Amino acid sequence: MSQIRFIPDSVLHRIAGVLLRAAFNYDCVKDCQEALPEGPAVVVCNHVHALDCAGIWLALFPRKIYFVSQLANWDNPVIGGILNLADVIPLEHTVSGLTDFIQQGAARLKENGVICIYPEGNLLPYNQTLQPFHNGAFRLAVEQKVPVVVCAYKAVIHSPWLLPPAHPDLTLHIAGVLHPDPHVGARQEAYRLQQESRQLMEKVLRPHPLAEPMGLYLS
Repeated sequence: MSQIRFIPDSVLHRIAGVLLRAAFNYDCVKDCQEALPEGPAVVVCNHVHALDCAGIWLALFPRKIYFVSQLANWDNPVIGGILNLADVIPLEHTVSGLTDFIQQGAARLKENGVICIYPEGNLLPYNQTLQPFHNGAFRLAVEQKVPVVVCAYKAVIHSPWLLPPAHPDLTLHIAGVLHPDPHVGARQEAYRLQQESRQLMEKVLRPHPLAEPMGLYLS
């Protein structure tokens, strides 16, 4: 987002915060005690809304974040132009596409950047059941020896009987920070990070009706 030069990032941050809170009652909760990494990192999150990237950017501001999007989104010239302006990294789910992504991601991480990846690979609006994960994010973290910051969006409708139906509230949970073990094989370690990330997300998404009795959790 820092590539949008005509508006300072600090101003964009304030505007995005106001809009997200107005539209989705957006909030961010840090569930883990460990401090977020100050150096390069890979962020993984479920994908529940076209604007959920803005919430992640708000939570990690002022860090430079590079988001990842499927290569097919560049087929639309307008969308492709916006993605280029925002410095989004393309990802194609082929062997060569994954190799290109790993190379581009590694270059951004070496610049002390943060890469945000949706391991499900698809957007399902307000979905609270995780889809199967791709391993690209975890492979990148292992190969570059950087931590994985696990996030998850929880969607809750607090007034489901309102007409018209209310937009769900979106709360971004920072669920944990995982570190790759350099003494374990890359494939095995990427699989471990993938499984532990999924477990942390599922813990966030698990309904807790006693904690929020007026909420309707989406599934």
